[in-house]
Amino acid sequence: MTTIRPIPVDRYLVPDRATPQLPPDAVRVQQAIAHGLPATFQLDAQLSLALYVPTGDAVLWRDADPTALVIAASDELAPRAPAGVEDPVARPAARFVLRRGGANLGATALRSGLVCALPDDGASSALVQLWVIDYALHAGTLRDAGDFGSFVDFAWRRADRGSDQFTRPPLDPRVAERFAGQVQSTIGDRT
Repeated sequence: MTTIRPIPVDRYLVPDRATPQLPPDAVRVQQAIAHGLPATFQLDAQLSLALYVPTGDAVLWRDADPTALVIAASDELAPRAPAGVEDPVARPAARFVLRRGGANLGATALRSGLVCALPDDGASSALVQLWVIDYALHAGTLRDAGDFGSFVDFAWRRADRGSDQFTRPPLDPRVAERFAGQVQSTIGDRT
């Protein structure tokens, strides 16, 4: 039986979408959005994360079917025609805003696969590390409260506190393959 080896171009292809490897102290939040926007997610006693979608044109959402999908993480991963021009109104700029005591500390775009630290203004140290995993926002959620199928899935952790557990960074499979079966050192080897 012949083993088929992977073609060399495989390593350059876009991998299947998978849940990111989260650190053990990350808190995952999978929340349906039933009270409309803005939606607020309490992170801890001090910090909260608010989801805003500034559209600027309420008529679009007032007249739309409430179950119509406005933005979703799956749209970012779908193939597009290279010559296709996206309508600027078709994708509103959804934002996560980090808040403490009613004050905005930092903001970031809602994008699939996003990993960031907030605030990221360069003037202050980061308080929160954020992973955006999945989301879907429907037209009804942008205009009113109700269960229209909108949800958000993200993970977060405090970035301003130390940790006593550290993980080894993953080894690239191509490097591991190169060194498989090779002895790197004979010092301390009792054979």
